[in-house]
Amino acid sequence: MCGLVGFVSYKEEEELIKNLVNSIAHRGPDEQDYKIIKVGNQFIHFGSARLSVVGESTGRMPMVDSDNNMIVYNGELYDLHRLRNKISKNINSTSDTLHLFEYLKENNENNLNDLNGMFAFSFYNSKKNYLLLGRDKLGIKPIYYLESEEYPFFFSSEIKPLLNFSNRRVNMDTIHSYLAFGGFNRYTNLINDIKTVQPGSAIKWHNNNLQIINYYYPVKLQNENENNIESLLAEVIDDQLKADVSVDLLLSGGIDSGILAYLTKNKLKKNLRHFSVKFENKSFDESNTFQKLSKKLELDPIVFEIKNNDIPAIVNDALENMNSLVLDPSFIPTHFLSKKTSNYTKAVISGDGADEIFGGYEWYRAIKIKESFPFFDNGLVAKFLKFIFENNNSTNYLGIPEKINSFYKSNHDDPLIQTLIWQSSLQNINDEVIEIIYQNVNSYTDLFSNNSLQNLDMNFYMYTNIIPKIDIAGMANGLEIRPPYLDDRIIEFGRNIK
Repeated sequence: MCGLVGFVSYKEEEELIKNLVNSIAHRGPDEQDYKIIKVGNQFIHFGSARLSVVGESTGRMPMVDSDNNMIVYNGELYDLHRLRNKISKNINSTSDTLHLFEYLKENNENNLNDLNGMFAFSFYNSKKNYLLLGRDKLGIKPIYYLESEEYPFFFSSEIKPLLNFSNRRVNMDTIHSYLAFGGFNRYTNLINDIKTVQPGSAIKWHNNNLQIINYYYPVKLQNENENNIESLLAEVIDDQLKADVSVDLLLSGGIDSGILAYLTKNKLKKNLRHFSVKFENKSFDESNTFQKLSKKLELDPIVFEIKNNDIPAIVNDALENMNSLVLDPSFIPTHFLSKKTSNYTKAVISGDGADEIFGGYEWYRAIKIKESFPFFDNGLVAKFLKFIFENNNSTNYLGIPEKINSFYKSNHDDPLIQTLIWQSSLQNINDEVIEIIYQNVNSYTDLFSNNSLQNLDMNFYMYTNIIPKIDIAGMANGLEIRPPYLDDRIIEFGRNIK
């Protein structure tokens, strides 16, 4: 796991690339390096800040071969034995960077669908003289780019290194969309001239011309465990635990991370360290659930407590390390947990993404209730229920009163619109917000042919909240967070659930 940055210029700028690498060193505290190669009248600068997890000795970056092909890469590729079959060269290494490098040299940019993992990379093909930026199918790993007169092409894992070369003009339509969805969806950019490579796509830059390539299309994966979710998930977890350092587990006590804990302990017979967070404020605390789970599975979790008096400092620390906007308040404890956990390990697995794959959110239940009991549309019923619960003193997160308020705030004829209203942090949903939502619903890519609600969540809620939260919180502290539920094999399984 790493941070990457680079640019094309008309002169060699060693000091600039060195400073840019230092600016993202938190993403890769183990090793920072850069390479510069001359191509015609231009100089290509690649920089990397590396968190060494797999292929410690053979995965150093930027990686350059004798032909001046070059790559910087952020992420992890899984299911490497399948990828190895697509490469003619015999690779005697566990380094996924090396596998990716050889794969890109032998295959064109339309074949990126073969890659299973979370990744962002920049690759220079010396023979054909083009730069290629690629991003994983779900956008788990970020990569931004910028074009300007002084620097024909710039790219980075984070927005901040690009700001000094940008016009810094904020896109106000993006702000409206951000507030409507609780985050940046895949079609918006905060700064007008700083673009993001969209999930499942690549950017090809050749002779100062830019081409967008959408490579992702759902494919049927052949797997002997495809009809058995327990065996399939165990296989995926086992694959994602492979590393040259220990990979541990973030344990919340919920169903998603609980299943990971169960399978690693009882099926894979692996004793991972389990890291959890608890609150002194009991209204937010869920430690009783992971304590019960820990007792049942005979685990010994390492628990970090957020005390009331420490909250201002914890919030400030999280906000100072938020390199892109994240509206989800759970970013605060996630950042806190990542910071504490990084003192023990470099990499963890987490339960993120399961709700989107398996339809686990409250709005699924709400829509089912609405379909089964049409009288919930009645305004008198709404007033009656609100009257009953308006004096309810429950402090539970998403208790009955909160759920009822969310249901009636989002009660819309179109279930997709209802879902997005439910997710929105806005209290007042007016016609302008509805119009923003409609525009975005009409433009999302069909990843789940059988279930448009999961499709919607994969493209919006997960992309605006879950994915940026785990990347920013983890990488701000040099911690790699791997989500097994977002492996290609699990996504394919989920695509076939109605």
